[in-house]
Amino acid sequence: RRAAAAWLCLGAAACLVSPPRPVAGLRGPPRGLGRARPTLVQRRCIGAQDSGLCDESFRQLYGTELPDWLLGRLEELGFRNPTLAQEAALGPLFAGEDVVLHAQTGSGKTLAYLLPLLAQIDPSRAAVQALIAVPSRELGLQVASVLKQLCTTQTKEDKIMVMSALEGSQLRRQRAWAWAEPPHVVISTPPQLQTLIDSGAIKASGVTYVVVDEADNCMLDEGLESPLHELLSRSLNPNHWTSLEIQDLALREDVRELEEAGVALPGLGLEDAGAGSSGDKSKKRRQTVFCSATIPQSKHFLETTNQRRWLDVRGQDKDAPKLPTYVRLAREAPLPAGLSHAFAVVPREKKAVALRALLKRETSAGRFEAGLVFAADWSPKPAEEVEAEKLLNPFLDPLGDLAKLLSADLAKSASQEGDGDGKCEGAAPRDLVQIIRKDDNIADRASVVQRYRSGEHKILLSDGVGERGLDVPQTTHIFNMQLPRDTAAYAHRAGRAGRLGRKGNIFTIITEEERFALERLANALGVSFEEIKGKGKKKKT
Repeated sequence: RRAAAAWLCLGAAACLVSPPRPVAGLRGPPRGLGRARPTLVQRRCIGAQDSGLCDESFRQLYGTELPDWLLGRLEELGFRNPTLAQEAALGPLFAGEDVVLHAQTGSGKTLAYLLPLLAQIDPSRAAVQALIAVPSRELGLQVASVLKQLCTTQTKEDKIMVMSALEGSQLRRQRAWAWAEPPHVVISTPPQLQTLIDSGAIKASGVTYVVVDEADNCMLDEGLESPLHELLSRSLNPNHWTSLEIQDLALREDVRELEEAGVALPGLGLEDAGAGSSGDKSKKRRQTVFCSATIPQSKHFLETTNQRRWLDVRGQDKDAPKLPTYVRLAREAPLPAGLSHAFAVVPREKKAVALRALLKRETSAGRFEAGLVFAADWSPKPAEEVEAEKLLNPFLDPLGDLAKLLSADLAKSASQEGDGDGKCEGAAPRDLVQIIRKDDNIADRASVVQRYRSGEHKILLSDGVGERGLDVPQTTHIFNMQLPRDTAAYAHRAGRAGRLGRKGNIFTIITEEERFALERLANALGVSFEEIKGKGKKKKT
């Protein structure tokens, strides 16, 4: 038994993964020993006057990599030409490279990683083959929606099954589903993915494609970083589960009995047992994709993926393993060019008045269609006064009061001027503005977002929910009632508008004390802010 285990260890060490086919324009791995360097794919965006799309279609560029059914579905959904971010990322992804995709909000990152995922799924294989880790329920639902739209035209025999195990889901029922009829793709947060693997509902050895969406948020959030590390470095690490298989082997009579029983050994040159068959096919190397609009200290992040054993490095030089391919969409500014940025300086108690005035101006000018108002912990009074009042009246709700004012303003504007699409006219004021909070019931939160997406609600008043992952194309305006905490927060909030080349307007309402912080934010982002003063007068900063 010891000899058999040793023989299998040597076989695993000698197993080589075929190198990916070369991609035009990419540098190869570094020569010789020493510190590994990432491959860099960099594209410069075309100007704001252009569409942000490639001249060639998906069918022309990727007709050999994508199946016909998927190419047809892309055309049905209106995705004929890839965006620049997609064109930059798809080459390395189809070549089997690990990729860090760093591109603006609204640039098409989700579709960029979903297409290679779908292209390599084997529907006939009843096993979880791909995992998508997300930091929030809202982003997970958005990804699941796009994925299911892409898969709707398949026949029952070729159907790709998608399961979203997100906050508020019945994890026990989903574990039973995964055991009885394994889905091909699972979307969840790192903690819940880890739970599903630990319970045996997901066989980690069958997973060949892993995505970490909003990777920076997953790493910065204390509740997500540790489970993510556990997931990538242990549960999905082929070295880890290979050692477990060898331990199991020691309990058997010999390797021949395993082969005769049809029990396969993942990662040791045999096909995954979860597939229900045996053979001598080599285990496919796991591909890992990280993506976000904001990746601070990108060089350090790339090195971290290797140092923390987050990648499948089988078949690579141990002294100089190849780091992920870094795909960066370069712009003069890190935000979509179709966004305009403005701010107003008012006393704290006048912020609600300023918001209502801005909303009235934008609505009257015909620019407003739908918008998000970020107002975490907002109140017209100082925090200490609010806390004192809450002790006397625990039912105080500044956001609720603000929502009523905005609803009345929108209803009045619609009745006076009419609404081109007729969605505001005749609507009850309370239907026009809704509040979405982190502490809301999950089902209620999802229902509010869906009604906003359908156009029933015109404004979502948020305490921070929806900062990332909320993709609603008709969103034209973002209002910040406080200065975002950093450039990443501003970029993600702003990116909820101006999706895929559309126009968007971002307004930030600050006090005089916050002006200096706004100037630093503007410099870091490389964008110009217009100051709105008095009766629409503007001044650049």
